[in-house]
Amino acid sequence: MASSRKDPKGHVLWKGESYRKKQDIYVYNYTTVEGKRRSVYSKDLRKLREKESEIQKYSLEGLDLYVAGKVDINYVYDRYIVTRDDLRDSTWSNYKFHYDKHVRDGFGKRKIGSVVHSDVVAYYGLLFTERNLGLYTVRTIHNILSMTLETAVNDRVIRMNPAKGALTESRRRAKKTGGTRNALTLEEQNIFTSILEQPENSYWKPIIIVLLGTGMRVGELAGLRWEDVNLDEEYIDVNHAVVAYSHYDGGKCSRVKCVSETKTKNGNRKIPMIESVKDAFMEILRHTFCTRLCEVETNLKSIQKIMGHSDIKTTLNIYADVMESTKRESLEKLSDYFNGKGSDGEVNTINE
Repeated sequence: MASSRKDPKGHVLWKGESYRKKQDIYVYNYTTVEGKRRSVYSKDLRKLREKESEIQKYSLEGLDLYVAGKVDINYVYDRYIVTRDDLRDSTWSNYKFHYDKHVRDGFGKRKIGSVVHSDVVAYYGLLFTERNLGLYTVRTIHNILSMTLETAVNDRVIRMNPAKGALTESRRRAKKTGGTRNALTLEEQNIFTSILEQPENSYWKPIIIVLLGTGMRVGELAGLRWEDVNLDEEYIDVNHAVVAYSHYDGGKCSRVKCVSETKTKNGNRKIPMIESVKDAFMEILRHTFCTRLCEVETNLKSIQKIMGHSDIKTTLNIYADVMESTKRESLEKLSDYFNGKGSDGEVNTINE
C-alpha cells in the first residue's frame, strides 16, 4: 500500500497538492474545463485549501450550467477548439479569425439550450443579406458553428444539432449559389497562350504554362523548389504548399503566409512532366542566366545577341527588372562615393 505524501509538519497532502522546500510554499495544480494547466500558491496550507474549494466550486458551477444548457455558444466553442490540436496552424487561425469576427460578439452570446434550427437559418440569412458576406465565408462560419454545436450534442447538453441543414435552407432563401467554374475551351486556351508570347508577358509565361500543364494549385506552385523538379525522370514532386490566411489578434487583422502541408492527404503526388512544362522550367533557367548577364553587362545589343532574342523589347524587360532590383544598391554606392568612402567602407584620404 502506497504511503501518503506529507509536508514537513506531518500534514497529509491531498491530490494535486505539493510542498516546495526551497521556497517554503504550498502548491495546488489543477486542470480547467478548457484543458489548461493552472497552479495556485500559498505559504499556509489552510489558505491554499480555501483557494482549492473556490476553484472546485466555480468549476462545478460552470459544468452544471453547461449541462443545463445555460452557457452561451462562445463557452462551447472555446471548449471545443482547445480539443482540436490536430488542426493545422492555418486552419486553426482561420477558424479563430472567422469566429471572433462574425460570431463571438453577436450570435455567440445566445444560450446553447435556447438555439433552434430556425435561429441558425435566420442568422445565416442575415450574414448573406445585411452583412453581404459571400458563400465561402458563410460556409466557413457554418462549419465552425456546426462542429461547435455538435460538441454539445455529443456531451448530451442538447439533443439535436440546430445547424444541421441550415446553410442549404438559408442559401435557397437568399438565392446564393456557388457559381459555375467554366474551363477554357481549346480555342480560348490557344488565344490565351499566344498572348503570353508577347515580350511584356514573358515573366508570366512559364508560370502559366506549368499551371495549365500540371493542374497544380497556385499555393503548390508557389511552394515548389528545384529539388522537387526532376528534369531527368521528368516529374514534379508535390509535397507542400504556400498558404495565406488571416490572423486576428486583439482586434487587429494581419495576412500571414507560411509553408504548409498540401490541402488534402491526396495532395502529395508526383506529376509527370509533359514537354511544354519541361520547356517552361528550362525557360526559367534561361531567364535566370539572362538576369545574371544583365547584372554584369550594360550593352543591350550584346545581351540580345547572346540570348538570341528576336525582339529587343524582351531584353529590355529583363534588363529593367534587374535595374529595379539593383537601384538601391547603386544609389548606396553613389552615396559612399560622395562621402569619400571606398568599396570596403573605409574613408578615402588624400596624402599630401
